[in-house]
Amino acid sequence: MLLELGITPNFHLITQAQIEIPSYIKSKRVIFKPNPDQPAPEITTGAGKRNDGRCFQDQSIEDDATVSHSLTVLVPTVLVSPEFQESELSPVGVNFQLTVSEQPTFLVYVPPTSANFLELRVEDDQSQQIGETVRLNLTDTPGIYSISVPETAPPLDIGKDYKWLVSMTCQAGDPNDPLVEGLVRRTLPDSSLTRSLDSVEDLDKVAVYAEAGIWQDAVVTLAALRQTQPNNPDVVSAWENLLKYAELEDMVHAPLISSFEDIHIGENKAEGRKDREE
Repeated sequence: MLLELGITPNFHLITQAQIEIPSYIKSKRVIFKPNPDQPAPEITTGAGKRNDGRCFQDQSIEDDATVSHSLTVLVPTVLVSPEFQESELSPVGVNFQLTVSEQPTFLVYVPPTSANFLELRVEDDQSQQIGETVRLNLTDTPGIYSISVPETAPPLDIGKDYKWLVSMTCQAGDPNDPLVEGLVRRTLPDSSLTRSLDSVEDLDKVAVYAEAGIWQDAVVTLAALRQTQPNNPDVVSAWENLLKYAELEDMVHAPLISSFEDIHIGENKAEGRKDREE
């Protein structure tokens, strides 16, 4: 399978003209196309990682060259390809992602660690926390965990930027626990994109998200396929190429620890849960 990768941040409303289903579905390509017109975010994240993304007590652990030893969010370092880096309109180096989900899911690589928990909190552009802090038990490391905005949290507003912060709890009350950050912006799919998403499955759905520039949902959907279809060569190739493009080569072979079975992208989680219960 030929996999072409670029990253396309788009406007708050994804229109039919920005996504042509037949061309890339028929060719079986997952294409991320850069678009320099995405407005720059109004908030920023801190540079680097607190404590180099490791617990203090883990600093003395002998490094295994085959795995990464730093807490890492699975997002691209730069969201545009080189041909757009000279454009004054291009948000080069801006580390933010699009989602269509009201309460999105994020992927985080956790290194070998003595920490017991992973915590997520989400803040708006006024540094006000949205919803409760989510705490996840670290059952096995190293590996990739999914962590979601809680169902009880209010839905993210369309076109608004939010900061999401993930930390490992190394010692109770330690202000220097490893911390990494990302930015997310919710976008509104139009009726054409919604119909496209509803009419395709598996890797084709990843291609739809990718063509629309919706990084967050593309990578989470692809991770779910990587877990449920570990021997599908197209899925394996897409996963490897996507992470390599995002300069996350060290995570290509990291195990997916979390179960993706209950992740429902693009729907209100509370309503989705109610429908399944009925």
